[in-house]
Amino acid sequence: MNKRTITNEKEIDIKRKNIFSKLILFIVLFSILFVLGGVINGHFHFKDRKYYGIIEKIEYPENRRGSPVIFINTNGIQLSMEEFKIYSSLRVGDSIVKESGTTTIKLYHKEANGKWREMIFE
Repeated sequence: MNKRTITNEKEIDIKRKNIFSKLILFIVLFSILFVLGGVINGHFHFKDRKYYGIIEKIEYPENRRGSPVIFINTNGIQLSMEEFKIYSSLRVGDSIVKESGTTTIKLYHKEANGKWREMIFE
């Protein structure tokens, strides 16, 4: 082996490392953009949603990681991560209002004394 062969092997090794590093960087950046795009798109979808009525049933499908489906007027509504703030407060018989164009959710719960309590989630 002469010096030129060793130098060429080092150059080839450096080029391989550079290509590998660029590939890893591309994958990481693409993943970040993909996730951010989904979060931003999900937020706008959530803001445009409109639903209201009395919660008839609540289901927790196994494949949704704890995200419930609420049934209002026999329609199932899959709650998103943006609606996470209300998960623990949901009860069958509660009245729920989500207007389009806002991120506010109002939940009305009937207390034991018969009075309705309003909970506002921003």
